[in-house]
Amino acid sequence: MEKLFRQINNPVLVNLAINWQGEGESPVIYPSIAPDLFAEQPLVLFGKKEDLEDGTLHIKGVSAGGNQYIQTYEMNFSETGNPAVAQLWGRHRIKDLMNQMVQYETKVGVETVTETALTYQLLSQYTAFVAVSDDVRVEPGTESISMNVPVEMPEAVEYLGVLGGTGYVEDNGCTDWMEQEQERGISLPARAPFAEFPILYPGTKHYCASVEPAIVQQVEVVSAQGLDRRAMASLNEYLETRIVPPGTNGELVLELVFAKVRLARIVVDTDASTLADVELLKTIKKWLFSWRIPHPIGNTVRLTLRVRS
Repeated sequence: MEKLFRQINNPVLVNLAINWQGEGESPVIYPSIAPDLFAEQPLVLFGKKEDLEDGTLHIKGVSAGGNQYIQTYEMNFSETGNPAVAQLWGRHRIKDLMNQMVQYETKVGVETVTETALTYQLLSQYTAFVAVSDDVRVEPGTESISMNVPVEMPEAVEYLGVLGGTGYVEDNGCTDWMEQEQERGISLPARAPFAEFPILYPGTKHYCASVEPAIVQQVEVVSAQGLDRRAMASLNEYLETRIVPPGTNGELVLELVFAKVRLARIVVDTDASTLADVELLKTIKKWLFSWRIPHPIGNTVRLTLRVRS
């Protein structure tokens, strides 16, 4: 039984290669990488050839016993095709393109998926058959407001790890107050380190705050075509607190698609960007989705960010 189970779960045809031989241009075939096959599992390919020139399709692979598998098909395009097959080719093309954008969306990829979906009348992430209203319903005469909600620091998390920095600048009159307390014979730390912000001194009701020294902004808005000054100032202020890994330097060009006061989609223009760190791109996308938009934005914004550390 164990031997039979291993045979069933092991591929019986691997390393499949699809080759075309014939006149004219080569067909576009999906899936672009043929999968390994198990027992009684068929290989299904969808191809498109614009010039309709006949040719030969070669399928090669290695069977479970290590033997070479070769199959040849003579393709004749003189007969009228089935429109349903064309839609199946379109579906597999969209699936292949979306798999290529699993890390982040690109401008070229989004445009190609949209064009394919519209051409073959297919549903995709960027096309729909039903229009959905994106209106934000609020009480008449009121505006959306943003509020900072204080939360407690999670257990086993320190301020130093979240806020960063090791410097300090005493404010709120802390220096004068500390000197007065020391003259009264109360022993206090000379200065409050930033990692222990805020400090409640023993036997008192006074807090003495320490703040981090000014640092150079690491994520900066270079241009934002489609954002007004208010929204651009809000975004710059939000990005002031973002920290990127050391040694990062480059520009990132994005297209932001808004739906009123909500950022709906972010598309990366890879041709215009000089920053290619996938993990950092994913982090910046999370930052932008978390940005509180100050007012409704009804258009697509082309945003250029300078990232440096």
